[in-house]
Formats: sequence, structure tokens, C-alpha cells
Amino acid sequence: MDHPPPKRARRRGLVYVLLVVLPLLGGFPIHDTPWQGTADLHTWFETISTLLGLVTGAMALVRYYTKKSATFLFLGTGFLGGALLDGYHAFCTSTLMTRHIPAELADLTPWSGTMSRVFMSVLMCASVVAWRRERQRATEGGISERLVYMLAGVWVVATFLFFALLEVPPPFDPNSIPHRPADLVPAFFFALAAVGYLRKGWWKTDDFEHWLVISLILYGVSRLGYLSFYSRPFDIQYFVGHALNILGHITLLTGLFMSMFSIFQSENRSATELLKANSLLANQLDREHRLVCSLKETEYRATHDFLTGIPNRAAMMELLNREAARCQRAHEQMGVLIADVDHFKTINDTYGHPVGDQVLKELALRIASALRAYDSVGRLGGEEFLIVLPNCALSEAALVAERVRLSVARDQFVTGEFAIPVTISVGVSALESTPDVNQVLQTADCALYQAKKNGRNRVEGPVPLSPQPSLS
Repeated sequence: MDHPPPKRARRRGLVYVLLVVLPLLGGFPIHDTPWQGTADLHTWFETISTLLGLVTGAMALVRYYTKKSATFLFLGTGFLGGALLDGYHAFCTSTLMTRHIPAELADLTPWSGTMSRVFMSVLMCASVVAWRRERQRATEGGISERLVYMLAGVWVVATFLFFALLEVPPPFDPNSIPHRPADLVPAFFFALAAVGYLRKGWWKTDDFEHWLVISLILYGVSRLGYLSFYSRPFDIQYFVGHALNILGHITLLTGLFMSMFSIFQSENRSATELLKANSLLANQLDREHRLVCSLKETEYRATHDFLTGIPNRAAMMELLNREAARCQRAHEQMGVLIADVDHFKTINDTYGHPVGDQVLKELALRIASALRAYDSVGRLGGEEFLIVLPNCALSEAALVAERVRLSVARDQFVTGEFAIPVTISVGVSALESTPDVNQVLQTADCALYQAKKNGRNRVEGPVPLSPQPSLS
């Protein structure tokens, strides 16, 4: 528990002292007051006590199942069992039932009021013991709910049977002091429970336990100062004792409501904080997602041609170097093709650059469709394309090049209202024993030049390396 403010602890301690002293002192001046109540008024008091006991017990069990603690399990069970006994007492002592009570149950009627308080006070003491046991054996699991409910039920039934089957003297004896000594038993247990909760110390900071201690004091004073010493049935001391008992119910119910409210407040704060955390996390994830998308888009733009969507020159050169190294390790050959659109400048001049762009897009698709799944095609720039054929000898590369050429020349390119005949020239080279990427590119470029020189729309293999002018 947190350290309580000293002023609040002293103030609450003073309240407890006053609640003990003032009601006990107040019992003397009203002892000889001639006012006399009625059985009907007593029935009303017991009915109110029964209803409050039921509500208090139900609230305590709701509190227990909200956030399990053995204290609330015993309190809820004690108040529900006490309310049943109070209800029986109110029913049997009402003017409607007194004439119909069998003679063998006559002794149970006056005792039933005391037994409800004995039942409650013992279970309130048990709640302190249960808390200590729960604290000492936190790792061994909680107290069995079923066992508590079963023992409480057996006690209630046994109470009825005990007084129904055995002859007992009346609880009120005007010739003894105190006149009703049986009420000293619950007074003792209420006082014992109050001492236990005071020693526990949570009353200094916990509002529920503060109100619980107040209710225990009121229950104890009710029995010790009034119901044990009243002079005659239904006198003012008798009803003040019952009123203090009802007030004890109200104070404990107040503490339960405050405890539930604090839990709901805590849960609401937790839910609000969780929503804020989730919102912040969602925003963070959204920003990270946008950043990842932006990085992917940037990476894509850096490695792909903006027009055709295939890898650009930089990406293809990196791929070519990587595949060349791999082929050397695996002792494999690799085909390299350079394809160039024939008379592409004429297409641009005749149909316009937008149509020329569409031709390049369609050309990239046709080339890719003529390749194997693990082959690659990229745009070197302008109308020139580089094709990399892993695990492919020179002769096989020439066949692939011819297949690519035919896929382009077979059908005209339809763009809008135009049907344009397009052909390509392809230079073939292969990387064999030495992974010299520059040399294989030069060889393919020379072969391309030879294809242009020999009439275009054709495939040419390696030719002797010599500087050649570029042809379109």
C-alpha cells in the first residue's frame, strides 16, 4: 500500500474513536426513555436490514468476481447468509405470523435475530484470516469458492435445525446483566474483525476498508451498547440497536460502491490509455508502412525503366555481373543478347513520340513472353534492350534470339488507330570460360551492328571486335 497522508490517517482514526465512544455513551441517557415501539415497526426494520443485506452481499460478490479477493468472497457470502436469516426473523416475528408459528419453533423465533449477526460476524473475521492466508500463499492459488458457499449454506441450515430440534432458553432475560448476553458473541467477533482490519492498515489509504471498519464498529456498538442491554422488547434501545445495524449495512454498501467506482475508473483509464496507445501505434505503423512503400517505390524507380517497367541499365548491369560470377563458379555458359528496334526514329517521326513510347512498352512485353522464366530483359536506353540468358550456350542463345525476333516481327503493333510493322535486330554473344562482361557486351554490340549492316530484322552471332558506328 502507498504511504497515507498523516492528516488523513489521524482524521480517520479519530472518526473510529468517536464512533465507539459517542454511541456507547449515548446509550445511558436513553436507557430510561419511556418510548415504546411496536412489532410492526420491528418488522419494518428487519425487512430493511434484509434488503440491504441482500444488496450488500450481491455487490460484494460482484466485486469479488470483478477482481478476485478472498475478502469480498467471505463478505458477500456472510451478508447473503445473514440476509436470509434476517428475512426469516422478520417473517416469523411479524404480527401476521406470530399466531401461526408452531410451538416447537417458538424458541427459534427470538434467537434467529442474534444468529444472523453471529453468522455475519464470524464470516467477517474469516475474511481477515482469508486475506492473510491469500497473501502468504499467493503462488498456491486462491480459496475454493465452492467450499466457502457449501460451508455457509450448511451453517444456515444447521442454524434452523439446531433451534428447531433442541430446547433452548429465551435469549432475553430481564433479571440478568446484560439482559441479552447472546448478543455479546457477535459483538466480540465484530470487534475482533475490526481489530484485524485496523492491523491490516489498508484503511489509511483504501476507501472501501475505511468504510468497512466503520461498519464493523457500528455492528459491534449496536450489539454491545444497545441490543445486549435493552430493558424490554421494542424499547428505544432496542430500535437504536437495529438502526445502527442498518446504518452499518449502508456504510459498507457505500464502501462497495466506492470500490466498484474506483475499479471502473481504473478500467476506464486503462481503456483510454490503451486506445491512445493503439492510436499511436496505428499512426506509427501507418507512417512506417508509407515509409516502406516510399522506399520500395524509390528502389523500384532506381532499378526499373519508368516507361516499360522492366529493369533499367543499372539493374541489368548488376544482374549481368552477378550472373557472370555465378556461371564461373558453376562452370556454366551464359548467353547475352542486345536487341535494337529497326528504324525507330522513323516511327517517332511518322506517328509521334507518344506512339513510339507505346511501341516500346509492347516490345518489352513481346520480348519477355518469348523468354524462359529465369531469363531477364532490361532496357539499356532509347530503343535498345539487353537480354541475359543463364545456363545457355552460344548456339542456344542464337535460337532464343531468333524466337524473340519472330515474336516481334510476326504481328503488327496496334496502337490506337495505327497498325505499325515493327522489327528488331539482335546481336548474340556468350560468356564462356572467362567472365569478362565488357568483352561479351562489345561482342554482342558488334554482332548487332553486323545485323543492322546486313539488312536489319535478323540475328547475327559474334564477329571480330572492331569499333563500329551505331546504326538505328
